[in-house]
Amino acid sequence: MWAEARMSQERKDQRERNQLISTLSRQARALTSEHKYKDALDIHKKIIQLDPNNRYAIERKELLEQFIILQKEKRLDVHQRTEEQKVLVDVRESQIPWYELQRYPRDWRELTMRRERFGA
Repeated sequence: MWAEARMSQERKDQRERNQLISTLSRQARALTSEHKYKDALDIHKKIIQLDPNNRYAIERKELLEQFIILQKEKRLDVHQRTEEQKVLVDVRESQIPWYELQRYPRDWRELTMRRERFGA
């Protein structure tokens, strides 16, 4: 009788664990579709803790880790290209051959009037 109660409890625990894994899997899929890969990865890690043999969670975990790396690489690539463009624009601007030896700002008169008010 005691063994029967124990078996019944184990089956109940297994059903609850399977339901939890199913719920977590749905949450992870929803987060993945929203491109929230880090959050989805955390959920898959929880699933693997509950069931270390869950092939789906293991494979998705590896895939999400790759997605996270690719996302970071993409951000860095965009940032690098933007900064390179800024540098190239500065270089091109510095290559302009000005014929005047000294250049004044376009609003030099206004700047001079402001300085004169303070005795400069």
